Amino acid sequence: MTFYIRSEQDPRALAQAAQRTVNRLDASLPVYDIKTVEMQIRRRTSSIAFFAMLSAAFAVLATILASIGLYGVTAYNAARRTQEMGIRVALGAEGAHILRLVMREVLWLTVIGIGVGAPSAIALGRLVQSELYGMKASDPPVMIEAAALITAVSTLAGYVPARRGARAVSTRCERCVTSRS
Repeated sequence: MTFYIRSEQDPRALAQAAQRTVNRLDASLPVYDIKTVEMQIRRRTSSIAFFAMLSAAFAVLATILASIGLYGVTAYNAARRTQEMGIRVALGAEGAHILRLVMREVLWLTVIGIGVGAPSAIALGRLVQSELYGMKASDPPVMIEAAALITAVSTLAGYVPARRGARAVSTRCERCVTSRS
């Protein structure tokens, strides 16, 4: 049997008073496991809070791994296209043009990823709809924030190798022009 007592007094002092009162009425009634409502709520929601923290940690890890992967792919593409970039610079393209060329490819891949990922997230979100408290599987603000975060991370991850590739090509072409003269 469970009893709840509402009071404005200190819960610990009230628990001791309630235990003494029950013992006075009937000493054979056991009184144990006395908790405040806050303690019960914390105990009941601790597994949900742990699952939420674990999910958030995996989301951060997935974002980090995705940005590292995007960085690697972009750096590889920039290195692979060094000759093409060199030809473009030799024909008059500037570093900013090369940077735009690489960044356009990065952002195009990002748009494709968001275009495939958003509907997939909505579909998979419906599977866990019952576990989401106060949210829908397709919560628009969350989806917009996630797309903005992925765009920002991919832009940053793509900018570094794109800038490095543009700088490397410009430096090589300057050396070629200097050695020919």
